[in-house]
Amino acid sequence: MDNSTLLAYQPIYDRQLDIVGGELLYRNDNGLSVLDVGEEYATSELIFQLCTGITEQFEGFNHPLYINVSKDFVLSDAFLPLEPSRVIVELVERIEPTPELIEAIARWHKKGFRFALDDFELSPAWQPLFKYCDVVKIDIEQTSPEQLQKIRNALSNKPMKWLAERVETHAQLEHYKRLGFDYFQGYFLSRPITITGQKINPAGVNLGQIIQLLYSAEVDIQKLTEAVSREPTMSLKLLKIANSPFYRGQSEISSLQQALMRIGLEQLKRWVVLIASLEGGSTASVHHVLTRAMACAELARNNQALQGKAEQAFLAALLSGVDILIGVDKEAFIGQLTVSDEIQQAALKQRGVLGGLVSMVINVEHAAHGHGGKVNPRVLSIYNEQNLRTRELLNTLA
Repeated sequence: MDNSTLLAYQPIYDRQLDIVGGELLYRNDNGLSVLDVGEEYATSELIFQLCTGITEQFEGFNHPLYINVSKDFVLSDAFLPLEPSRVIVELVERIEPTPELIEAIARWHKKGFRFALDDFELSPAWQPLFKYCDVVKIDIEQTSPEQLQKIRNALSNKPMKWLAERVETHAQLEHYKRLGFDYFQGYFLSRPITITGQKINPAGVNLGQIIQLLYSAEVDIQKLTEAVSREPTMSLKLLKIANSPFYRGQSEISSLQQALMRIGLEQLKRWVVLIASLEGGSTASVHHVLTRAMACAELARNNQALQGKAEQAFLAALLSGVDILIGVDKEAFIGQLTVSDEIQQAALKQRGVLGGLVSMVINVEHAAHGHGGKVNPRVLSIYNEQNLRTRELLNTLA
């Protein structure tokens, strides 16, 4: 079993020294910090590893998880793929409390998410956030008695729990107990616990985010453009595609959003998934799975009973091969996506009408490699056509 570093977890204790929560900390095997990889990437990878790579050794789900997220993540309204009651989102000093951010936090709060103040300022700009916070964290190494008194005076009428972090000695623990603190965290109580297991590679993180955006009920082209723009390689390739003979128009393309709109949403789904997959998988595996997905979509278009289901067929087939595509646990990967039960069952078990399409195409694949019996000639013909089409797409990106 892969023994990669997924993340770290530092428990939080109450006055009776019972565990009441724990903070999640970004870690990787190369020793890179949050600053090295970027806040937004660290947030996304940490959450993704939490939901897809956790092994039986992790018992943190029994208590609220404290998670430090980036400003962009809050503003994205993506929300965390965890039950809101199980999460406490930390708001730190580098998150500037603009009106836009305050509105976003209000939306998160309405969804049931709770917040903790951590390394914040006692400035007027922060005051609108106080009503959304259940916990205030105090770094006892960085906060003088005078500063602490100012903070306590400012928040005296707020029903918050007080958490002392960086507790290094028994004397410090007892001192902050006497001051009335509710929770405690630090090396004296527990050092961060490294959680290991099968790690999802960065391409898996990107692919999961992209699928979530592309296959949401209503695709927000602005958010999609922003997500793609954070991937320079993908942006350049999509611009190249939009200017290729496939899509070349009369007018010049002056923005990434124009390029995405020229390609069109249906085709964009194929291209984006293809590019993201190539970053994490071999060309052969991408060819294999994309052909499967395109064949299933074409079968749906040619089936009167499945009219309007081509996109669902494509997604079900794509997800059925995610283990081949980027080497991840299929069930865990699909479990962190918001997709219908119909698509999940088709991808994982080949059940239902969509699952029947996936099963037929997989049978063709087996037959092509000498591992299967008879196949439907019509299905074989469609598969071969899409196999050639996939080769054309890959050649375009070469």
